[in-house]
Amino acid sequence: MSGARSSPLRGRSSVGWSANVGRREGPRRSCRTVDGGGCSREGDELAVAALILAPATRTFGAWAAAALISGYLVSHLDAVRHARPGHPSVLLRPWGVSARLTVNLAYIGWAVVVALAAT
Repeated sequence: MSGARSSPLRGRSSVGWSANVGRREGPRRSCRTVDGGGCSREGDELAVAALILAPATRTFGAWAAAALISGYLVSHLDAVRHARPGHPSVLLRPWGVSARLTVNLAYIGWAVVVALAAT
């Protein structure tokens, strides 16, 4: 016996998604990664939206929205590394990645404006 144990994560990333945008590798078991990080789930966005809709929690909700959207910037910055002209996906071409970054930065700015206006 070699003493090595079989890992259920062998052959796939820790969250069940490949580095290729949008391609599944296998069944998605959890949103948590091995190192304790995580990813957003639909409930997070809905909770932040509910906080923004209620006037009493709008400031907190807007700051939460800015933080939530900022978390997605990692994937958009990673796309900058992989962007290439002529890629089959328009969003992974250099101008597509630039558009993604610009729109997300605008969303963050909008959330900050809402947070400041609500105070």
